[in-house]
Amino acid sequence: MLMVILLSGCIPTETNQYQEIQNYADANAPYVGEWTAGLGMGLTALKINKDGMVKVCSSNPDAMGINGKVYKRKKRTLIIIENGWLYEIYNMNVDYFMASSARQSSTQPGTQHFKFQAGQVPEECIELFKKFE
Repeated sequence: MLMVILLSGCIPTETNQYQEIQNYADANAPYVGEWTAGLGMGLTALKINKDGMVKVCSSNPDAMGINGKVYKRKKRTLIIIENGWLYEIYNMNVDYFMASSARQSSTQPGTQHFKFQAGQVPEECIELFKKFE
């Protein structure tokens, strides 16, 4: 679940467009579920619901419990997080998906690539994800 890319998807924007973007619901999408990746200095877990809404659980206190949403743009599957992060999902299968990211801020330029593994949710995220239905 969430968070959003893109040299092979870097979407430069001047402002955080989280509020304006409509979530994309696809109950059969392979990205629906719980995913974990090593981002920065710790782990980030996403729970992506069938309605396209995302909950972020992170070892970074600034990102703990924030929301996101899946959306489509020109046939690409993206996740936008409330804090302005964007992820483009690519190489999707049942075990993992790859995502590239870029912050919508000129203060943190650059694209990074992450491998989100299915499941493997950190213990500190389990209760948060149970409440996010």
